[in-house]
Amino acid sequence: VLRQPRQGEMVFSMSGSPLMASSYNTMKPHEKANCNIVLQDGTTLSLQPQQLRTSQHSIPFSLMDNTVLNQLKTLKDNLEKVCKLGEKVID
Repeated sequence: VLRQPRQGEMVFSMSGSPLMASSYNTMKPHEKANCNIVLQDGTTLSLQPQQLRTSQHSIPFSLMDNTVLNQLKTLKDNLEKVCKLGEKVID
């Protein structure tokens, strides 16, 4: 489990490279469930809880390999398990 920076807390890179650090406290409720996947060149593919565009041009498949694809499949399986367990508790 990772945590988001607390309000007023600064986040910086020891090497000086840019960081993506959105503050959980300032996020809208519909933005809080997301998945960030780091691709081969360091680009981050951020999957949001909104309908995904079906265009293949919006997804950088050229920056993925079989390892990333298999990890995405594992994430999908894990999300399905969490959703099933959550439905039992929340509904």
